[in-house]
Amino acid sequence: MKCKKPLSIWPMSKYGLLGLVMSFLFCSTVWANINNSLRSNANDKDFSTTSENLIFQNLTISGTVTDENGAPLPGASILEKGTTNGVVSDFDGNYTIDVTNSNSVLAFSYIGYLTKEVSVGPSAKVDVQMELDAQQLDEIVVVGYGTKKKSELTNAVVQTSGEEITKSPAVSLSNSLSGRLAGVYVNQRSAVPGFDDAQILVRGFNTTRDNSALIVIDGVANADPDGLNRLDPNDIESISVLKDASAAIYGAQSAGGVILVTTKRGKVGKPIIDFSTTQSFQSPTMKTQSANALEFMGIVNSSRILDGTAPDFPEELINKYRTGELVSEDWWNSLIDPPVYQSRQSLTVRGGGENVKYFTSVGTANQDGILRGDNQTELKQYNVRSNLDISITENFTVGVDLSFREKNTETPQNGQGGDLGYVATTSPLRPAYIDGDYRYPAEGWSQLNPAARILSPGYRKYKADVSSGTFRFKYDMPFVKGLSLEGFASFIKTLNHDKSFNYTFFYYEKNSAGEIVKKPSRSIEDIGLSEQYSESNRVTLNAKLAYKKTFADKHNIEAFLAYEQMEYKDNFLLAGRLGYDSPLID
Repeated sequence: MKCKKPLSIWPMSKYGLLGLVMSFLFCSTVWANINNSLRSNANDKDFSTTSENLIFQNLTISGTVTDENGAPLPGASILEKGTTNGVVSDFDGNYTIDVTNSNSVLAFSYIGYLTKEVSVGPSAKVDVQMELDAQQLDEIVVVGYGTKKKSELTNAVVQTSGEEITKSPAVSLSNSLSGRLAGVYVNQRSAVPGFDDAQILVRGFNTTRDNSALIVIDGVANADPDGLNRLDPNDIESISVLKDASAAIYGAQSAGGVILVTTKRGKVGKPIIDFSTTQSFQSPTMKTQSANALEFMGIVNSSRILDGTAPDFPEELINKYRTGELVSEDWWNSLIDPPVYQSRQSLTVRGGGENVKYFTSVGTANQDGILRGDNQTELKQYNVRSNLDISITENFTVGVDLSFREKNTETPQNGQGGDLGYVATTSPLRPAYIDGDYRYPAEGWSQLNPAARILSPGYRKYKADVSSGTFRFKYDMPFVKGLSLEGFASFIKTLNHDKSFNYTFFYYEKNSAGEIVKKPSRSIEDIGLSEQYSESNRVTLNAKLAYKKTFADKHNIEAFLAYEQMEYKDNFLLAGRLGYDSPLID
C-alpha cells in the first residue's frame, strides 16, 4: 500500500506555523477521485470488451455564443467552473465541451463583456448572449513596452487577472490558463510532478520551428528559464497575450505570440497581509483501456490463423481464464493509486507611502506521484519575491525587483512517471503482484515489472535555483512636458544540479513448495552514478525615450524610441562512474 508523505512546511516562526495549521484545518479539499475497480476477472467474458465504472459521467454540451446584437463571438472562453477544463468558441461562435455532470456550471467570458455563468442542468445545448461591460473598457491593459485602455486597443490583445488565476488549484501556472484567454491553446502533456508544464500556443502553430510564445515578466523577455510555469499565482497582477501584429514589436522571437506577465507592486496605504493555502487531491479523469486476457489471447490466436500458423495459446489455457482458475491482470488498477496530494501556501505583504511602496511574498508548493508504492516522485518548491518602488524626487523614481526560487524534483530511476507506458503494453497474462498482494511485486515481462522497478534504490534528482534582480528607473524631464527617459538592467542566474543513480531491484515469485521468495533482478540500466552541473547567466539592458502629450483635450500624441540588448552565457559539466557494488555508497 502506498505510504503518503506528511505535509512538509518551510521553516517559519511559531506564529506562522500556527497560522498554517489553522488554515489547513479549515481549508476545504478538492476531491476528483476515480472509483478503484476490482481486479478484472474474466469468468463470464469471452472476447467482449471490459469497461470500468468511473465516478465522472461526462456530458457533452454544445451551443453558440453571441454578442449583444446576436452576432456570433469567435474566440469566447468557456470554462467549467472549479476546473481547468475549458474551450474557446470557433469562428461562428459555436463550441462543444465535455463537462463532469449536470450540476456543472459554465463560465462564458470575452474581452469587453461581462462574464456570464450558466448551470448546465439536463440540457445538452446552452446558447449564451453576452452583455457589454462599459466599465471594463476603461481598464488598463499591458501591451508591448507600455499600457493602454481597453477602449483604445485596435490590436489583438487579451488579458486575465491574477485573482482569476488563483482560482485554479494547478501547481504549474501554465495549466491555470486553460480556457481563460481567448485564442490561447493550453496542452498538458504530462502529469508528473515538476514536469507537468503545459505547451502554450497562441492561435495554434505559427512557424515551422519553435511555436512557443515569448514570455515577458515585468518587461524582461525570457526572464525565467521555466517561463511562467513555476511562478506563484499569488504574485501576479495580470497576464496579457499579444497576438498577430501586436506582438511584432518584440521581433522574430515573438513569432509564436507574446505573453506579458505583470507581478504585483506596492500601493499607498497600510500594510495588507494575505495568507492563502490550497490543499487538493488529484485523480485521472479517464483511464487507459486495454485488452483482458481472453481478448488478448483471442486476438493473437486469430492473427496466427490468418498467417496459417498454429495458435500461440492452447484451448486449455483459455478455459482456465474462462472458469476463473486464472485471473486476468488489470495493469491500470495495479499501478495507478489515486488520489495524490498537492498543496500550495503563500504569504504576501503589500503597502507603502507616497515615497516608498513595497510588495513581498514567500511561498511553497508540494506535489506527490500517482504510482502505487512510489515514495520517490515528489516536487518541492520554495519562492521569494520583493518589488520595491522609491520616489527619489518628484520627477525621478527607481525600482528594485528581487526574486529567488528553489525547485527540487525526484523520480524513480526509470524516469519521469516511471514505466507508466507499460499500463497499455504489458500482457494481461502476467501478474503484477503475487496473489494480488501489493507487498510482493512479481517478475513481469523480462523482469520489467514497473511495480518492482519503482522500488529500486535508484533515483533521479533534479535541483534548480533561479535568482533574478532587476533595477529600473524613470525620469520625467521637467523642461519638456510629456518627455521621459526610463530603463532597466536585469540579471538572471540559474544553477542546475541533476543526479542519477541506477541499481538493480528485487521481485518475488513462488518456489516449488509454493513459498514466496525474493529474487534479484537483472541489470536493466547500467549500475552507476552520474551528476550534471550547469550554470547560466543572462543580462538584459533596456533604455526607452518616450513622449506623450494631449493637445486641446482632444488630440493625443504618443511615441517612444527604445534600445535593448541581451547577453547569455552558460557552463556545463557532466561526470559519472559505473560498477557500484552497493546502493549505500552513491
